[in-house]
Amino acid sequence: MALGANGQVTFTGYLAEASGYTGINYALSSSATGSSGGLGSLGPTNCQRGSRPSLTAPSPTTAPALVSANSATWVWPRWVNSSSRAAAEILLNTAGISSNPATHQAQLDTPVSLGTSGGNNNDYDTRGNQIVTCCGGTPGSLIQDSRNRQYLLSNNHVLGAERTMPAWATPSSSQGLLTTTARRLAMAAVHCPIGSLTGWLALKSSATNADAAIAQVNSGAVNTAGRS
Repeated sequence: MALGANGQVTFTGYLAEASGYTGINYALSSSATGSSGGLGSLGPTNCQRGSRPSLTAPSPTTAPALVSANSATWVWPRWVNSSSRAAAEILLNTAGISSNPATHQAQLDTPVSLGTSGGNNNDYDTRGNQIVTCCGGTPGSLIQDSRNRQYLLSNNHVLGAERTMPAWATPSSSQGLLTTTARRLAMAAVHCPIGSLTGWLALKSSATNADAAIAQVNSGAVNTAGRS
């Protein structure tokens, strides 16, 4: 993720099995291999134990009040009394750009702009009650026919789920499943469809050799000026 001055993001560590007073510690580092230094500050870690032998430990990380140059800092979570650890990189930028993974999974407001994350609500494969694979992408262009009907132009693998789909299959404005993959199956039916699959080119066809599809825009769902 990216943070500007005073930007904040919360990291959460999970242990599937934890007993006694085992916890997770966090440290800032100035390198991808170190365990000290780094810019910004860490908030308190609130480790919570579940009814089963498990542990959840969120900790907020705040960028410094002044970012003098674009740089990176690393957050290291470590299981107490263990050498096991992992790293997450934060890009610090003077432009003040914040990019938090939690907000990437939120539903977009309508009318949505072109170039945002989307996909076909039926385009996923499951294992048990988990989504394990899916496709997604962006509604890339807004096109219009001679009757002034507007369509989204994108790829077959974005709008059409890489195969022949029924016309009622709808892409979603609420961030494609790629963004929210591995959530429980109940979460697969994302809200606020922005259009209905209207036409597509078959994949692996020597006659077309293209990956393209269109979806007729739902009224009021897409920015009709074609803004991205």
